[in-house]
Amino acid sequence: MLELRPLQIQTQQLKMTTELRQAIHLLQYSTQELSDYIREQAMENPLMALEEPSVPPTPSASFSSTSSNSSEQRDPLSFIKQEEDSLQEDLLQQLRYLPLDQQQRRLTSHLVLYIEEDGYLREDLEMIAEECGVTEQAIHEALQIVQTLEPAGIGARHLRECLMLQIQRKASEKALAYTLVRDHLEAIASSNHHEIAEILAVEVKDIESAIQLIQTLNPRPGEMLSREQPIYIQPDVVVHSSDGQYTVRLESDLLPAIHYDRSYHALLKSANDHEATRYLQGKYKQMLWLLRSIEQRHHTLLNVSQAIMHHQKQFLDKGIYYLAPLTLRDIAQTCGIHESTVSRAVKNKYIQTPQGLFELKTFFSTKIRTYYHQEVSATSVKALIRALIEAEDKAKPLSDQAIVDHLQTSRGLVLSRRTVAKYRKAMHLPSSSKRKSQGAHY
Repeated sequence: MLELRPLQIQTQQLKMTTELRQAIHLLQYSTQELSDYIREQAMENPLMALEEPSVPPTPSASFSSTSSNSSEQRDPLSFIKQEEDSLQEDLLQQLRYLPLDQQQRRLTSHLVLYIEEDGYLREDLEMIAEECGVTEQAIHEALQIVQTLEPAGIGARHLRECLMLQIQRKASEKALAYTLVRDHLEAIASSNHHEIAEILAVEVKDIESAIQLIQTLNPRPGEMLSREQPIYIQPDVVVHSSDGQYTVRLESDLLPAIHYDRSYHALLKSANDHEATRYLQGKYKQMLWLLRSIEQRHHTLLNVSQAIMHHQKQFLDKGIYYLAPLTLRDIAQTCGIHESTVSRAVKNKYIQTPQGLFELKTFFSTKIRTYYHQEVSATSVKALIRALIEAEDKAKPLSDQAIVDHLQTSRGLVLSRRTVAKYRKAMHLPSSSKRKSQGAHY
């Protein structure tokens, strides 16, 4: 006979606290984004007093790290946003008018922050679910809500989904167009209209009519809402060279310094006004968590940057053609952290090196084999392809196969024509026939 009795089981579980989520977000921020976030927090926290950088950053890619100790006062009105609303603000405004419960509003607002300027959401949904402490199903349901916003196609994870979302909004003739995008997108791009018509048992004219509808769709819907002004890039990390030795340092001097406003100290310790004291104690804890999160961000970013530059010493000495193959796992193992932490640390970050200004993610690329049993990075190969195309005779541009042959002869690279074509397209360089017709204008 089975006996029912209470059983105590001890398990370990990682919970995503508000503070842990804040630390993750701060790691992803660039220096400029972190500066803006600190100012936003200071506006909501009376205990935070900010000391602005004594010398504002020069809006230029060739960054100067000169600073002084003068206590120059800056007008707080200079931090008020001058440009029009961003894509994210537009979408958040739309969400405010939807009848959502508290969790739906939290999750949809969180998803909107991951939508890129072209309207796509490319972040892994499983990771977002983990950050928010909810199931993947809850995130998928929130994404479905986001995808109902305007313009149609917003929040798509890839081109096929973007087009399908737009077709669903069309009132007529959408069934065939939807099927074409869902099942035959590559085929219609290669103009196999008769073959598709036979497969779907429809007239060729119906296929062509559906394709005309598809051609009216917008593959980058976010650009309809994106109105931000161009921003100047400031490096988050700087590499200095001295006597053949390289040192890596953060540009943390560009951040506002956070100080504790002691004018509230008496009220914070007061036993008379319990409500005010509890409020200030909460704000004090928030300030401490922010300081710890910023310190942790600095520590992680510096360690990751140092590890990357250690792997890329040939690049520092000789330039872009000498980039070594490098993966997130390589750096994660070097630093003793998770690959996702490395990914967040390098996101939207730039590094000033003796070879120029680069995005940190530039230093991660796959391996390309050579006939000499060596390995070079795909990024270096792309740079070589670009250099060949830029130096070619514009009247007789190099074909992809000619580039393959040249790189094999001069560098010993083992490449296929398809690989060269893929890299060329990734750099938005037209084919040889189009380059010949366009002349030097590409």
